[in-house]
Amino acid sequence: MLKADPEDFGEVSVGTSIIRTVTFINKRTVPITLEIVDKTCGCLVTSFEPATVPPGGRTLLRIATVPAPGSGVQAHHVTFTSTWDESGFRRSERGVCGLSFVSDVEFVVRPEAAALACVVGRETHVDIFVRYMEDEGGKAPPVNEPQCSLPGWSVRRVDDATIPKGVVRLRATGSGDTPGFFEGEVMWDTESATQPEMSVPIRLRVLEPWRSVPGGAVFTPAQGDERRAVTMTLFPRVQNGGKPVSVELEGGRDWINAALSSEREVTVELLPHGQRPPTGSVYARLLDGDGNVLLRFPVVWFAESDIRLPAR
Repeated sequence: MLKADPEDFGEVSVGTSIIRTVTFINKRTVPITLEIVDKTCGCLVTSFEPATVPPGGRTLLRIATVPAPGSGVQAHHVTFTSTWDESGFRRSERGVCGLSFVSDVEFVVRPEAAALACVVGRETHVDIFVRYMEDEGGKAPPVNEPQCSLPGWSVRRVDDATIPKGVVRLRATGSGDTPGFFEGEVMWDTESATQPEMSVPIRLRVLEPWRSVPGGAVFTPAQGDERRAVTMTLFPRVQNGGKPVSVELEGGRDWINAALSSEREVTVELLPHGQRPPTGSVYARLLDGDGNVLLRFPVVWFAESDIRLPAR
């Protein structure tokens, strides 16, 4: 095994590039061929240039990496082989070349990103923990003016005697007004010269208070002179999330009928109507007694001529 001692780059800034160049000299009397066979994750390698080296010749190996946040010494290495002919036989050796460094990072944040869900109008929260790397057991890390970019959300520091010293616990709290996916971030300022601002991405999914199985009504094929029905079963996502009392169509009332058939069921009918488009869709809304929308679901119909099956 050929070994090139790891080059220690000391303390380096996160996000910068480290490049190590190693020169290899062929001291054999025959040409050798060099090839990269393995490397650690995060280690970028440019292959040997040239890959075949004549007797007494030289070649270069370049190793590059971008330091990531972390504590302690981090190291990367590549493994390579050298092969040559000797007395009619093919010979080979394996070699290792590496580098090491310490990330110049002051903070570790968990989680690195947060994904959470809530029902419309219901509150949810996410906890974020900030650890100050240069202060293992002393004062708390500087976390100033925490805020959240999601509309209506707030961030506060939570006093928690169960977590270690040198850690700050932040709690972002809020809700969603309309169903859908929303992205934002929790942000705060620090007293650090290298990391003056920090943030954690937040992805929020806002759900309707009720759901149905199936999620919509689909009629296929839909002939203009026939009457067909689909029944959907309703399930509340949360307790006391409002009681369904009616169904309202957003269009297509001449050829669609939708109503509560029981406390937990909605029946959607496709009515015979000569003027109904061959293919189309409308939305229906499940309402509570105050007119709040508990669920919005599609009603879709297809004419037989619009159905295309894949060729066998």
